[in-house]
Amino acid sequence: MAFNAIMATKRDLTKPLETVSFRCNPCRHTFDAMPLRIDDAPESEHHPFSYVGVCPLCDAECPQAPFHKALVKAWANATGPRTPAGKASTAKNLDGHPTPEEALRTRFNAMKHGMSAETAQYFPCQAGQIPSLPNLRY
Repeated sequence: MAFNAIMATKRDLTKPLETVSFRCNPCRHTFDAMPLRIDDAPESEHHPFSYVGVCPLCDAECPQAPFHKALVKAWANATGPRTPAGKASTAKNLDGHPTPEEALRTRFNAMKHGMSAETAQYFPCQAGQIPSLPNLRY
């Protein structure tokens, strides 16, 4: 069976969410938690609930984070393939990927580099490989 042949079920947004992202306005802390209170919000057609949580830093009540509200609305508007034929065709797009050439090309995508690098991960240089630096050691 293909990697994505089994599609995830669509979220049921007619029920309250178990965990929500909150943004505390007084201390500017963003966190995920179970809501303290779930209120009805019929003006929001895509998800008829509003959430209130308690900030773990300052104990103030805080509303759901705006970015999380937008994400819930995006979940409600996302359709994706609905028919079995559409789901099969999207799963077929992933058959044969990654190819051996793609695997060689993408295997270093997550390699650390720059200021956050802790160890050399790629192309360690051996002594004597660079003529201008005969005593170079890594």
